[in-house]
Amino acid sequence: MKNNVKEFAKKGMLAGLGLAVVTKEKAEAIAKFLIKKGSASKDDATKIIKIIMNDAKKEKKIIEERAKSLFHNISKKIDLPTRQEFETLKKTVSKLKKNKK
Repeated sequence: MKNNVKEFAKKGMLAGLGLAVVTKEKAEAIAKFLIKKGSASKDDATKIIKIIMNDAKKEKKIIEERAKSLFHNISKKIDLPTRQEFETLKKTVSKLKKNKK
């Protein structure tokens, strides 16, 4: 469930920003279009695909870092407990329940 929430948030962030990750298939489609149009050779198409994919990877990394930073800042502002704090609290509650019995 935790990963689903992360994925949903990530996709929502990307959609909210109007950005889409370029897939290799999309890059190849662009290259094929340019070849058909006569604007690029097959060698150029290969280079174009590499450039598009590299740019997409860079953009994806930038977006992920921004999203991570944004989430971190929001969680600090709303005083959201860290995973470690939550686990410590769970252990404490568990010990208290055992001592109560």
